[in-house]
Amino acid sequence: MSDHYGIEDSARKMGAKVQESVNGAGADAASAVRSRVNQAAEEVRKMAGPVADELRGFGEHVAATVKGQPLTSLLLVGGIGLLMGFLVRR
Repeated sequence: MSDHYGIEDSARKMGAKVQESVNGAGADAASAVRSRVNQAAEEVRKMAGPVADELRGFGEHVAATVKGQPLTSLLLVGGIGLLMGFLVRR
């Protein structure tokens, strides 16, 4: 009978060790994934700055064009709206 309890105790200890190993590996994997996500986010931030500057410059160019040629801009926008209206209707 006592041998049965010894085996049970050994199995319980081995299960605990396996669980600790699995938990440790999971934590390491989660840490690695978190690190990669942070690196990717930093790269996106670095790339977003120049894109935002380009878009800002384009917006300023459009505003200057509209101020310089308001009638042409109005006709262009009206034509685009009319075209979109025909396309949506179909």
